[in-house]
Amino acid sequence: MNTLAGTITIGVSLALSLVSLNANAVAAETPQSDQSSAIANIVQKAMKTEHLRAVIVKVTQNDKVMISQAFGESMTGVPATTAMHFRNGAVAFSYLGTLLMQFVDEHKIKLDDTIESWMPDLPQANKVTLKMLANQTSGFPDFETDPKFLAAFEADPFHIFTFEERLKIAFTRPMMFDPGTNWSYAHTNFMILGEILSKIGGKSLDVLLREKVLVPMGLKNTTATQTSEMPSPVLHAFDSERRPILKIPSDIPFYEETTFWNAQWGTPMGANQTTNIDDMITTAIKVGTGALISKSSYEAMTGPHLLGFGKKQDNCAPSCFTQVNGYNYGLGVVRSGSWLLQNPLLDGYSATEAYLPSKNIAIAVATTFAPEAFDLQGNYANSSDTMFRSIGAYMAPDDAPPVPTPKSTQAAPSVADPSVQSAIVAAVENDRKRFGGHTPVPATLIGVWDAKGGSFIRAFGDADLEKKVPLTPADHFRIGSNTKTFVISVLLQLVAEKKLSLDDPLSRFSLGVTIPNAEGITVRELCNMRSGLFEAYDTPEFAQLNWTVPKDFNPRTLVAWAMKQKPYFPPGKGYHYCNTNYLLIGMIIENITKDSVGNQIRKRLLEPFGLKQTFYPETEAMPSPWVHGYHLDKQGNWEDISNTIPVAFMGSAGAMISDMNDIRRWIELYATGKTCGPGTYQDLINCIPFLGNTSFGLGITCSEGWYGYTGALPGYNTADYYSPETGTTIVAWINYQANEPVEGVASVMVRDIARILTPDHIPFVYKKRLSKP
Repeated sequence: MNTLAGTITIGVSLALSLVSLNANAVAAETPQSDQSSAIANIVQKAMKTEHLRAVIVKVTQNDKVMISQAFGESMTGVPATTAMHFRNGAVAFSYLGTLLMQFVDEHKIKLDDTIESWMPDLPQANKVTLKMLANQTSGFPDFETDPKFLAAFEADPFHIFTFEERLKIAFTRPMMFDPGTNWSYAHTNFMILGEILSKIGGKSLDVLLREKVLVPMGLKNTTATQTSEMPSPVLHAFDSERRPILKIPSDIPFYEETTFWNAQWGTPMGANQTTNIDDMITTAIKVGTGALISKSSYEAMTGPHLLGFGKKQDNCAPSCFTQVNGYNYGLGVVRSGSWLLQNPLLDGYSATEAYLPSKNIAIAVATTFAPEAFDLQGNYANSSDTMFRSIGAYMAPDDAPPVPTPKSTQAAPSVADPSVQSAIVAAVENDRKRFGGHTPVPATLIGVWDAKGGSFIRAFGDADLEKKVPLTPADHFRIGSNTKTFVISVLLQLVAEKKLSLDDPLSRFSLGVTIPNAEGITVRELCNMRSGLFEAYDTPEFAQLNWTVPKDFNPRTLVAWAMKQKPYFPPGKGYHYCNTNYLLIGMIIENITKDSVGNQIRKRLLEPFGLKQTFYPETEAMPSPWVHGYHLDKQGNWEDISNTIPVAFMGSAGAMISDMNDIRRWIELYATGKTCGPGTYQDLINCIPFLGNTSFGLGITCSEGWYGYTGALPGYNTADYYSPETGTTIVAWINYQANEPVEGVASVMVRDIARILTPDHIPFVYKKRLSKP
């Protein structure tokens, strides 16, 4: 069977550790005939190493066919051809996702509609929504992992499992978790979703899919049947997975044909399909571009809304895990890096279709297996997925699909271990020297907490060089852009209260400043740094101030100066970190609440969460005890610039002050969605890649499973990150803002500590040195 659980096999390993493939050639610069040869070489190498019987592959870019070729044999003496049909398994889930979003576009349903309207007798039907079925967060148990089902299938793989049979098996077990609180792959979800879509559409699912999805997509070779029938010509499949159930000794060869095993068990009634390589590549393009649905529905279906969500749980292992950059689930589609895909593995077939929207690259691969591909328990790898990633790395070396690396067999290091603490101290001391001047960075505060309750806090250097006052963990720092995490939390609370929408245009608000193209820029684009607006602190007018605050200065003046400059790009067409966005968000909050941003942060966040050492200041004064901020002069000596940072300039982009104990608690609350309004967490962590393994959401930085923020302003650099998967928090603060590296010295320290504690999850790794935007 091995199934659509092939998705789980790759998903679990990807959730553990991810790196990018290195390509030896840049496909975009290679003649098409050479590209075809290079891809053929990748396939032929994989056939040997993966022990494949046959491979059918097709790759296109901008609708040009790079290769369409079959390798190996379907049966002995019968060469595989590109016309042959094979089973597509969970690829049908992407069709269901498309149909679901079509009904949303037609205003027949909403994603947050609960399923009690159609199936009131299901457990917690008044809480499970259509979206939860499509994104695998319902909590329903998976019938496919039930021992009774597995035994029945292995005993008779030709049996047609009905909806009622599978439903009864699924709910012999309790819910795995409360709806919407975790993620777990379950065939039950799509089986139920298929029935509900049929009721919404008033026709059988196979008819609905054919009329509204398959035909409009131009799929001429994708057909559904409840039987084992396959159209001719057929790509035949074989496997060894029944060896254990049939009790065949390991020294006896065992390899049986599985072509006509009935695959209805893994899909909704009406979605047990066969296809060919042409339809697979078309599917990749049509689903990957959202050809049949609206722009908003496409974003809802394919966006990385679950990135960072989910956790391991004993009762649903290994199907439940944290969604990471290499594997995160949409609505019937999988995201892996920037690629959109489905990659089923079932009954001796492996098939993957994938699309890279930014480069219009589509890849489709189908494989069958030789006897050597199976271990003594009948297990085998999802080779079409592996091959897609190799081809994807060749075609798009700068945006290659992430690939799994072996998980370390060693136990996770404990922060309480003296050797771990010594390694952290050595790494931090090295960074202090490397990024310092004649002497190391004056003060560095490090805090690390792990899931086992271990902690390590160390203060390095002096808070005041002139008076030689040692740094302490109680000292206050200016936290710079970490302020943005508080501002976003207030904004998302207002969104949850229906005071505004993230998709509202700026023209909706009276902000006291003229914004060109205000109707074309959304609040969301401010939050995720995709507005294209010019940086307020880079204007000629601001440079002339030389950090001197004019009388009665207002942040609107900064924004007005920025509006005079040409935007970096049209709204939504790129990424550029820009403080103007957050000055505007502060103005929006004040426009809606008729209150100051500082008061809203205090009332909504600081007081409710007991953050007594965190402040949105009105003056330049720092609460005691506090850390002086420093700058390196041209001679490499430290210069105290503590009193040269006007709060009036920073505002909602970076004015706040805090201590490590408050921020340690805050960043865990923020990264897990406890500070934003109900229903907005997925918006918060909708992290879009912008460089290396780092992405940006709505006021949150996401990198290799770490979530948080890095703040920097003259004299201070503060980085705070939490890893939900490992339960680890790292805080690294220094009293110096360096020009290089652009990610900040504090972020480098977080990365170096993560190398020690979570070597499979190292944040802020870039292929080349960063440069300023």
